[in-house]
Amino acid sequence: MSHIATTAQVEGIVAQLYGSSTPPALHKQLQAQIQAFQQQQYAWGVAVELLGSQDPNARFIGALTFQVKINRDWVTIPEDQIEPLRELLISRLIQCANSPSFVVTKLCSAIAAYAFRTAPKQWPSFITSLCTQLTTAIQQTEDPNVKLGLQNVMFEFLTVLPEEIGKAELDPPRRAQIDQEMTDATPPVIFLIQQTLESITYPESLKPRALRSLQPLLAQIVTLLPIPLTFQPAMEVLTEAVQLKSMKAYEDTMANALLGVITTGWFAGEFSRVIQEPDQEQAQHMCRLLVGIAEGFGTFVVKNIGRQDVRVLLDMILACTAFEGYYPDDQEVSDIPLQFWDGFVENLDHQLGVFMESKDEAAERALKEAAEAVFGRVVKVLVGKACYPEDDEWRGWSADSREKFQVYRRDIGDTFNPCHDVLKDKLLGMVFGEAVGRLDGFLGGGFAKWQPLEAALFGIRSVWERVSDDDSEYLPHAFSGDFLQKVAGLPMPQGMRPKRTLIYAIGDYHEWFASHPAYISTSATFLIQSLRFPDLQPAAAVALSEICDTCRKHLTSGVDLLVDVWCEVSSQLKPGDKSRVVRAVSYVVQTLPAEEMLPRVLRILEGVVGGIKACLEGVKRDPKGARVA
Repeated sequence: MSHIATTAQVEGIVAQLYGSSTPPALHKQLQAQIQAFQQQQYAWGVAVELLGSQDPNARFIGALTFQVKINRDWVTIPEDQIEPLRELLISRLIQCANSPSFVVTKLCSAIAAYAFRTAPKQWPSFITSLCTQLTTAIQQTEDPNVKLGLQNVMFEFLTVLPEEIGKAELDPPRRAQIDQEMTDATPPVIFLIQQTLESITYPESLKPRALRSLQPLLAQIVTLLPIPLTFQPAMEVLTEAVQLKSMKAYEDTMANALLGVITTGWFAGEFSRVIQEPDQEQAQHMCRLLVGIAEGFGTFVVKNIGRQDVRVLLDMILACTAFEGYYPDDQEVSDIPLQFWDGFVENLDHQLGVFMESKDEAAERALKEAAEAVFGRVVKVLVGKACYPEDDEWRGWSADSREKFQVYRRDIGDTFNPCHDVLKDKLLGMVFGEAVGRLDGFLGGGFAKWQPLEAALFGIRSVWERVSDDDSEYLPHAFSGDFLQKVAGLPMPQGMRPKRTLIYAIGDYHEWFASHPAYISTSATFLIQSLRFPDLQPAAAVALSEICDTCRKHLTSGVDLLVDVWCEVSSQLKPGDKSRVVRAVSYVVQTLPAEEMLPRVLRILEGVVGGIKACLEGVKRDPKGARVA
C-alpha cells in the first residue's frame, strides 16, 4: 500500500474493514492502511473511482478521502484543476442521490470543505450555486425517486453545512466571508425550501426532514409557523437549532432576527391566545422555543434586558411558568421554564462581574434593578404554582400525579434559590409578608384556604441554604413567638400542611438558630408541641433532632420539657421517629453535669425499657403477628 494502490485493492481493504467477521486486531491494521493510502498523491484519482463503486462503504471512503485531501493536501492541487474538482464533486453528489445517507452526508462534508477553500473568489455564492445545480437536476429527471433523492441531498447539504462551519478551523477573515455567504444565501434558499414544503408531490412524512435543513436560517423558519402543517416540526427544529453550540457564533444576529419575529406579529398573537384559552399542546411547543432562545442566547438576553423585545420574551417565559392549572393533572407547561431561571442568573452574575471589573457602576446598577424587577415577579408566580390543589381535588388524584406534583414542587423549591441570589433578603420579605397576610386572613375568617399560606412558608423553607447567618431582616419575625403561636393555633386538619412545612423549615435553619439563640426556645417549644399530633410527628422528629444537635447548649433550660414530652408520646411514635426523638433528647441531656444528667437518663430509659417489655409481651400473646409487625 505504501508504493501503489489500485481501486480494486482499496475496495478489498474496505470490504474487510466493514466485514462482520473481521477481528479487532485486523480492523485496526486496515484502518491504518486506509489512512496511509489517503496520504498519497494518487489518492485523488482513486477517490474519484471509489465514488462510482457498487459498494456504498467504498463510496463513503471515497468521499472521506476527498474531505481529508482537501483539508490536508489542498496545496497539491494544480490551479487549473480547482474548478474541475468542484464540478466533479457536484456531479458525484448528484449521482449518489439515492445512496445511503452516510455516503451523501460525507460527500456533503467534502463539498463544504472545498467551499471553505474557494469561496467566494473561486466559488461565489456557493450555497445558492449548489442549490441551483441540484434544482436543475431535479427538473431534468423524470424519475420520481431520483427527484426525491436529489431534494434530500439539497436538504442534507444545508443541514451539514452549519455543522461543518462550526467545526472548521477558519481564520477570522475567512470565517467572516463564509458568514457573509450564509447571510446572502438566506432568501433564495428559504424560497427553495418553501417551494418544497408547499409541493403536493413531496411526501408529507419527509417534510420535517426539509425543515431540519433550515437550522442555519432559523430566523426565517419562524415565518413558516402560521402554517398548521409545518408548525410543530418548525418549532422542534428551531428549539434544537438555537441551542446548538455552533449558533453561538451568530448570537447577536440570530437573536435580533428571532426576537423581532416572536415578540410581534403572528407569533405574539398566537402566544397570547394559547395562554388565555389555554391551549396546552400549542403552549408546550411555544414555551420550549422561547426557553431555547433565552437559554441559547443567554448572554444576549442579559446584556439587553432593558430592551422592549427582550422584556417581552421574559414576560412570555414568565407566562409559561404561570400557565393556568395544576401540574400535572391540568397542564404540563409550567415545569418547562423552571431550569431556565437558574441559568439566567448565571449569565446575569457573569455580566455583573464584567461591569464590576470595568467599574461601570451605572450599568451594574441598571442591570441589578432590571433583574430584581423580573425576579420579583418570578417569586410571586412560584408561590402561586407551589400551592396544593383543593383537598377534594387532591384526594381524587392518582398516586402517579401526586408524585409528579411533589417532584414539581421540589423543582419550584430549587428555583427559589436563584431568585434569592438576585433579590437577597427582599425575597424573604415578599414570602414572609405573603405568609403573614394569609395567616391573619385565615385566622380571621377572611380566607378559607390553607394552600397559599403553606406555599409562602414553603418559599421561606426553600432558600435556607442561601441565607447567611446574619443577613435576614425577616427570619427573626418568621421564628418569633408571636408568629409561631399563630401557626400553632391553626385548626386541624386544615392547618396540618402549613404547620408541617414550618416545622421542616425550623429544622432546615438549625445553623441560623445557632447564631440567633434568642429564637431557639420558642421554636423548640413549637416542635415539642407538634409531637403530640400524629400527622406532624415525622416532621417534628426530624426537625427536633437537627435543632437539638446544633443548638444543644442553648436548650438545657428546657431539657425537662423535652424529657416530659418524650415520656408522654414515646409509645405513640413510629420506630424511626422514636429513634430521632431519643437522639434529640440525648443531645441536650449529655451537655448537663453528671449529677443532673443521671436522673433524666433514667427517665428516658424507663420509657425505652417499657417499650421493650410491651414488645416482649406482644410476642408472647401473638408470636406470628409480632414478627410481622
